[in-house]
Parts: sequence; C-alpha cells; structure tokens
Amino acid sequence: MHTMTRREALALGGSAAVAMLGGGGVLAQRQGGDPVGDHIFREAVRLGKELQGSPRRPDTIAALATNFRLHVAHARATGLDARLAAAVGRHMDRVGRDAFIDLASDPQIEMRHHKLLQSLGLGDLHVETGSLPRSAYEQGLTAILVGGVTPTLDRAASALEQLRTRIGRLAIAQNGVRVQLGCEGFRAICEFFKVLVAIICAAAAVDPLLVPICAVLAVESATACFLAWLGGC
Repeated sequence: MHTMTRREALALGGSAAVAMLGGGGVLAQRQGGDPVGDHIFREAVRLGKELQGSPRRPDTIAALATNFRLHVAHARATGLDARLAAAVGRHMDRVGRDAFIDLASDPQIEMRHHKLLQSLGLGDLHVETGSLPRSAYEQGLTAILVGGVTPTLDRAASALEQLRTRIGRLAIAQNGVRVQLGCEGFRAICEFFKVLVAIICAAAAVDPLLVPICAVLAVESATACFLAWLGGC
C-alpha cells in the first residue's frame, strides 16, 4: 500500500479544506440533514456571540452547558464516536499516520479555523494552535480512535455548570473583572478541543460527512478556550 508523503497529503486535503473551512461550505452543508445537529450548531454560534459581549452572564453560561449536554446526548444517540473513529481511521490509513498528523498540525488549519469563526461573527474567539506539540496530536488521534469526543463534551458541560454556580455566587457585574473559572479544568478542555478540531477538520477536508461535526466542534472549541482566557488561564 502506498503511503503518501507530507506534500501529497497536504495537496489532497488543502483545496477542499480551504473551501470547507471558509465558512460558506460549512453553512451550506449544515442545512437539512440533521435537524438536532443543526440546532446544536445554531445555538453554539448564538451563544458564542453572546459570550463575546457578556461573558459573565449566568444565563449564557447555563445555556452553553445545556447545549453541550444536548450535544453529548445527540452524539451518543447517533453513534458519533464510532463514526468519527472509522472516518478518521480511513483517512489516516490512506495517507499514513505521520502525514495525517502533519496535515492536522499545519498552520493553514489554524488560519482556516479563524476564517470560519470570522464568517460566523465569532472572530474574537480565535483559537491559537501553533504551540501545540506533536505529541498532543498523537494523543488526540489515539483518543478519537479509541474513546471518541463525547468524554470531552461531557467534561465541558460539567465545567460550565460549575462555572454557572460560581458566577451566580460571586454576582460580578463590573466590566473588566475576570472570574476565576478553575483554570486547570478549562485549560485542559481547551487544549484537548484544539487537537480534536484540527484532526477532525483535517479529515473533513476529504470526507464531507465530517463537515458538520468539524463546524460545531470548531465553535465549541473556541468557546472553551475563550472561557479559559477569560479566567486568566
């Protein structure tokens, strides 16, 4: 079996990824195929916009937690983890593990992620991935192949629920005051989300079935990382 070089793998995924992560491709492919998934995506975008303007509103945080819980339930009901493992595994087998990690960690993926967020009105939620070590992609790829994304979604929902309680108790209203969010939890969630998004969106460049989950995880990743930043993590 021919294993692609890094250049061949990037050529295979590059042009498709540009179109898909530019925003228009994602929005077009989100329509009609999965009403519940579409609702989760729309809510993630809506709440991301609210978060940019009023990051300490308890009702926004509570709604984010609810949307993450819905995403977990939907993922389990639709067998998302198994489908992701199969799709990512097929693409990895096609190009080779090293070339696939090269594709996922290419700086162009971060740039396209940022363009997607901008197209959705979420430019302030930019996610930086350039400092991630190669070992993080190795671990993320293994996690997708053997455990899926639902454990991370579940952890994010729990962290948001705890944050909602904390904000309610502190009742902070002053602009410019950062709420301590529990940096260890949110930072770890943010860092792992970054890797999941890079891997899944790299595979989505050649597998249109992964475009919807690439889109919603891209927004959820940005949300988690924004909250980590907001807490001073």
